[in-house]
Amino acid sequence: MEPSTSDKFWAALQNSWRRASVIVAVTEIRNTAATLLVAQKITKADAENIQKQADVMREGLVVVRGLADTDVSTAAGRLAAIQASLRALQAYLLERSK
Repeated sequence: MEPSTSDKFWAALQNSWRRASVIVAVTEIRNTAATLLVAQKITKADAENIQKQADVMREGLVVVRGLADTDVSTAAGRLAAIQASLRALQAYLLERSK
């Protein structure tokens, strides 16, 4: 059975909210990495790697945004993968901040 227009709307809206939360999280990761670098809790190489990972996540969001209009299910899956990567990076930064 094909999802209704209403179901598609709510799924797309939920993905929009999730994308927005990822953008905020990526920004916070960048800021945290810069703070930890200044505090000498991570190396310059670590900070550069974190910034590159953040770049990849933002690029992934562009792909998700494009998919959201045509394939909500695939977009949701890719967004979930980005969120999992974010959580891992956040955990790393939290550990380094101690």
